[in-house]
Amino acid sequence: MPGTRRARRRCPPRCRTGIDAVREISGTLGIEQSLRELGVRPDLLTPIASSPLADAVTRNAPRRATEQDILGILEAVF
Repeated sequence: MPGTRRARRRCPPRCRTGIDAVREISGTLGIEQSLRELGVRPDLLTPIASSPLADAVTRNAPRRATEQDILGILEAVF
């Protein structure tokens, strides 16, 4: 999965078991692992990243995310 190597470097060893378990369950159930596998086109990532900025939940989050923050997350899971 794209972005996995980057996530592994930031993930403390104790969370690795949980992440691996979720991936195993997802695979067993046939749940796609990336936005690409879900059929999202790369040219849609930027428009998708701007949508959450208008959401009340995002506006009230303890840490304000920028469009670039959200785009980075989307690219990591693409």
